[in-house]
Amino acid sequence: MNVFVGETQGKTMLKRVVAALPAIAIAGTAGAATVSVTDFDQTDWDNFVAASAVTVIEDFEDEGASGGAAEYINGISTAVGTFETTGGPGSGGTVSGLPGNTGVDVAIRTGNVFGRVNTTPGGSWFLDSNDTTEVTWNVSAGGQLFDSLVFSLTDAADQGALFEIFVDGAAVAQYSIQEPPQIPSGEIELVTIDFGMDVSSAMIVFSSDPSNDGFGIDDIAISVVPVPAAGLLLLGGIGALGYMSRRKRKQA
Repeated sequence: MNVFVGETQGKTMLKRVVAALPAIAIAGTAGAATVSVTDFDQTDWDNFVAASAVTVIEDFEDEGASGGAAEYINGISTAVGTFETTGGPGSGGTVSGLPGNTGVDVAIRTGNVFGRVNTTPGGSWFLDSNDTTEVTWNVSAGGQLFDSLVFSLTDAADQGALFEIFVDGAAVAQYSIQEPPQIPSGEIELVTIDFGMDVSSAMIVFSSDPSNDGFGIDDIAISVVPVPAAGLLLLGGIGALGYMSRRKRKQA
């Protein structure tokens, strides 16, 4: 689902982030890059959206309404890019809990799936890792440039797995949570990633080891960079020249 609101702010470049997810706030930085993981708060999510002139939002409600609870072999295409499994197949309870599920790719789910839940107010659906070891998100905003994004992350590493987030290839920070205390089951985090320049795409990889330590993703908002007023004027001028040229050819 696409929603357009607010004004884009914030400029930082993120190359690669490896972040564990404790219940307390953490942040990793390298140069101008930032990534933060905090306890989920609806007000914080709303504030991110309100600070953006143009925001593309994906809450998986359309996918759930059209396809129901299902595994998406070969991944799923959404308003904020594509999601697919790039690691090993799932082996936990999520796989056996969905009729016909093979555990080889991501799924759209509803209800409470071992702590993974929808976080959209009034919504029902969310993206589930399906207990697979790695999920890759090829981020896009319909061809528009963007500079930051936010999403909810549920139930990651509650079994003591090493949970990592990689963004575009360069390590920024690493937090291991393989040792106790573990994340409480059903914990919901708010993950915010800022890019240091306007980008048209990014690749985010979620890695969870062992494979039966699944997680859910919901309420993604991407802050899109508005076309500058000068750019709009230029486009308008080019369009006017094209119109005049066509008109002269018709008159001739």
